[in-house]
Amino acid sequence: MEWNIGNVKIKNQITFLQRIKRTEKLSEEYTNTIGEVKLILKDVEKCNSLEALRGLEGVASRKYFSIYGIHIKPEWAIFEKRSKNPPKSNVNAVMSFLYSLLSQEVAFAAQTTGLDLMVGTLHSLCYGRNSLVYDLMEEFRTPIADTLCCYLFNDNILNEDDFEEIENGIYLTKSGMKKVINAFEEKMQKSILYGDKYFSYREIIFNQVEQYKDYIMNNQEDYIAFQYK
Repeated sequence: MEWNIGNVKIKNQITFLQRIKRTEKLSEEYTNTIGEVKLILKDVEKCNSLEALRGLEGVASRKYFSIYGIHIKPEWAIFEKRSKNPPKSNVNAVMSFLYSLLSQEVAFAAQTTGLDLMVGTLHSLCYGRNSLVYDLMEEFRTPIADTLCCYLFNDNILNEDDFEEIENGIYLTKSGMKKVINAFEEKMQKSILYGDKYFSYREIIFNQVEQYKDYIMNNQEDYIAFQYK
């Protein structure tokens, strides 16, 4: 199951990188980086240990984020690399907040289904951490949070006044958070093709959690993570 999640997370990142490649003029260096992520995906499909899988997923994410910022247009929007606790730039502030909102959606679906939030597989058990939530949200980070983050900046939903510096980090103001929450709710209600029918992202998350429960209850042979197109 954890291999399917790690595999699909990287596939979703590649899908978004290919979109960036089609819309932006990438240098040869960045084009080569996309190729490197594809090679990492092949290594994931061959690796046979959870530790190796986590390492490959981490390398793929670093390369993915090395290109991600190119797709964000406003000059005042800063993204040099992924940073958190605290976020060091306005783009990181939005991304972290979106990941938090996404984790709440996944946690609610898992709790409703009766799953133990702390028992995950891809993310190791850690006191006080909802490892299962982090597992199940991996496949949704790029299609929901990362794409929405770009939209909020590129469509001028957010502006410079929506951010403030607190101690060593950059955070959204209350008005900025409200804008992000509204946009996130719209995204969660958006319907996309899932299988042979259209479902909202919120419904898809619930369906994936139900599928995961069937998998761990031995009612399903394998877990099929969500892959977006």
